[in-house]
Amino acid sequence: MKISLHTFVLSACVTFFACTAKNPKADSQLLNQLPQDYEQAPSDVPRSDVDLVAWWKTFNDPLLTSLVERAVLQNHDLRIAIERVEQVLADKRIARAHLFPTISIQGGYEKSKASRGTLFVAPPILEDPVSESYLAGLNFDWEIDLFGRVRNEFRAARASAQAVDEARRGVLISLIAEVVRTYAELRANQIRLNLARENILALEESVEVIRTRQQAGLSSELDLARAETELSTEKSVLPTWEAQVAQNMHRLSVLLGQMPNSLASELMNPTAIPQGQFVTGTGIPADLLKRRPDIRQADFELAAQVASAGAAKADFFPTISLTGSLGRSSIDYDTLNDSTSQFWSFGPQLRWPIFSGGKLLANIRKQNSKLNQAMLQYEQVVIRGLEETENTLINLRKEGERRAQLEHSFQTSKHALSLAEEQYEYGLIDLLAVIDARRKFVTVQDQLQVSKAQETQHLVMLYKALGGGWEQFEQAKEAVLNNL
Repeated sequence: MKISLHTFVLSACVTFFACTAKNPKADSQLLNQLPQDYEQAPSDVPRSDVDLVAWWKTFNDPLLTSLVERAVLQNHDLRIAIERVEQVLADKRIARAHLFPTISIQGGYEKSKASRGTLFVAPPILEDPVSESYLAGLNFDWEIDLFGRVRNEFRAARASAQAVDEARRGVLISLIAEVVRTYAELRANQIRLNLARENILALEESVEVIRTRQQAGLSSELDLARAETELSTEKSVLPTWEAQVAQNMHRLSVLLGQMPNSLASELMNPTAIPQGQFVTGTGIPADLLKRRPDIRQADFELAAQVASAGAAKADFFPTISLTGSLGRSSIDYDTLNDSTSQFWSFGPQLRWPIFSGGKLLANIRKQNSKLNQAMLQYEQVVIRGLEETENTLINLRKEGERRAQLEHSFQTSKHALSLAEEQYEYGLIDLLAVIDARRKFVTVQDQLQVSKAQETQHLVMLYKALGGGWEQFEQAKEAVLNNL
């Protein structure tokens, strides 16, 4: 049965449009479902005032600021991410080059000898079987992108490059947050280590007093055993804190792209835990779509997949190219410049697949499926971004309430210890009661330091959840590349 060209074109167009999936982003109801405000946002913080640039400087710790700046320039994960950006930018340039003609120079020389044993040969070959040929010219090739395949491939490459650059920003934000978080944990562990050492010194004095009293018959052997147990228990904590401090220093050194022990001398002197206060506005949930790199990355990945689907659909249509050549060819080098040696050719070429075993249709279905996956991924990233922000807001608020209670407990336990020591001096209680009061006081001190560190870390995670910090270092990419 014969099929006319008109019928074939019509069926191809019907197949094309039947396989065209609507852009799922246009149909998504997610953007309309975004809340107008964060449920856990503090009521006393403005929503419109959003300033997250250089948020780590709000801790007023020059050493911390220095560590962050050095990490941005030296961290290996970030440098790898920057190199990935350079790679995809090259891919984008390659895809863009397909929009333009390809012009190449050709030249050649050939010397050959014909076989005299061939039955059918021309007389000149019988006389001289050795021949030479010379060739010089230009070749021209240009695909006319009537149906958008090349343009869509370029759009996909461009969006993919933008997505990888957003991934770099995500690495940058995570790096800054990790440096600040680890630094706060280091300072907390150093303080806890010093508290444990101070408590050990006090317990050693108490054990000696009880031992003296026991030898004098004023205290029992049980009292001495209980005091020594308390001392041994407190000493058992030291290795844990010492290991934690060393690990924190190692982690910071590696985050700065250095050997694990490189920062030991710089960080060995304990200082206060960096404390900050969230004074900037949280903005509104819709701001996350513009600021968080992971959401921006998912958006660009979706755009890239939309373009890839368009390129797949364009494969159903003809490919039209203009090709040509111009040059000179001769069997004698001396006549290569003669006008008689000149040749040229020019004309269009058309390629239109009429049967591929279902490959083109399967590719469209594949690209449409990947497009739907990209849309679902985008929605999931948005929802998770909102979840992360809400969680950090509630964690920050509740940790502040916990710290307030611990500060009250610190004052009461300190007063209780003072009373116990005073009553002991008057002989109203034994030394074990003083040791018990000191243990409670030290425990509250320790938990208060933990709470302060936790509050700082929740604050750090809030800044990260809001997508802040990458704007400050947009020039860092060029600086890193210059140092490679």
